[in-house]
Amino acid sequence: MTDFLVLLAFYYACDTAATEARLQAAEIVQCSVAYNSVKTHFLTEEELAALDLARGRDRADLMREAYLRFTAWEDTHEHLVRDLRGGKVPAVY
Repeated sequence: MTDFLVLLAFYYACDTAATEARLQAAEIVQCSVAYNSVKTHFLTEEELAALDLARGRDRADLMREAYLRFTAWEDTHEHLVRDLRGGKVPAVY
């Protein structure tokens, strides 16, 4: 979970930077990769395997499901999301 929280904090930093129009092309790519990694964190192993082979509508459906699960997770972890968006990464040892 620690790696995921670091990834999520990076994604939120990207989101903030993007709204302030401060991203270079290479940063946009890094942020897009992070965002996809955050979303796919919420897919099952079977769905991840299917995603590797999916194209078109099937791929879009899987990514939509990943997004919906991610936003549901955000809704149930409001305090953590607020902290991560504020640049606070919880210490986990």
